[in-house]
Amino acid sequence: MPRHEIAVCTENSDYLIWQTILFHFSCVTHLGRPPIVGVHQQGESLLPGFEQIRAAG
Repeated sequence: MPRHEIAVCTENSDYLIWQTILFHFSCVTHLGRPPIVGVHQQGESLLPGFEQIRAAG
């Protein structure tokens, strides 16, 4: 099976947290590995949902 990476870019906003969490869950569930998540944050701290994604791997 070929090895590949999945990457996604998102904004550091409350609206996009849930979509990114669902995307992460789908990758882990169906592909067996987490995606690489890039978050555009313009100097502010990551919102808690993104910290949860980071902790999950």
